[in-house]
Amino acid sequence: MNTPAEKILVVDDEKSFTDLMRMNLIDEGYVVEVENDSSKAIEKAHEFEPDLILLDIVMPGPDGS
Repeated sequence: MNTPAEKILVVDDEKSFTDLMRMNLIDEGYVVEVENDSSKAIEKAHEFEPDLILLDIVMPGPDGS
């Protein structure tokens, strides 16, 4: 029986960082979504329902603090 892959949401304003994280996490078998706009991160989390959120705490606009 196959178990569903865990879902990870990566939130960071640096696109190059999120692109790299996405590639590495997908290679490890995770389902990954990325959000580079902090003002859209909560909405994305509600839609995607991730198992884990990797969040940059220093971002322009609303941040993770």
